Amino acid sequence: FSIVGIPAEEYPELPTVSSETSLKLPSETLRSMIRQTLFAVADNDAKPIHTGTLFELEPDHIRLISVDGYRLAIREESIRCDLKTSFVVPGKTLSEVLKLLGEELELQISRRHILFSIRNYTVISRLLEGEFLDYRAAIPNECSTEMKVSTQDFISSIERVSLLITDRLKSPVRCIF
Repeated sequence: FSIVGIPAEEYPELPTVSSETSLKLPSETLRSMIRQTLFAVADNDAKPIHTGTLFELEPDHIRLISVDGYRLAIREESIRCDLKTSFVVPGKTLSEVLKLLGEELELQISRRHILFSIRNYTVISRLLEGEFLDYRAAIPNECSTEMKVSTQDFISSIERVSLLITDRLKSPVRCIF
């Protein structure tokens, strides 16, 4: 039998990612951060930059932000990090990385690519380029009303209402207090 393929010389080269901008993270931390923001990644290409998650790295924390036009998800975690940078990783890449996460992982970031080293696996992805939504402007600095609700009661109410919502319509849930 013959296997259809291309010669090794014609195969595109893997991008080089310098190890000087690297970061080690506990897998459980990144796993929960990805899970809690991945749902808000846009699935259409109206704004390609929103089909990814914004990573903001600062010396004392990491923040993941996803937006799809209806939802905004932000998750922040305290870590020790020497970097101050931001980049957008495609949502499809994050969903694949989520399947591979083990004990600890290492991120290596270059100008156009990111490399995830997880156990014996290496995932290389191109970063998305463009202007991500200014999410800080979407969140008011002050609020005139503050409420405390039972988390369990609120979640069960949302779950009951969500039975009537379809992914096709993406109609919002309106809360009247």
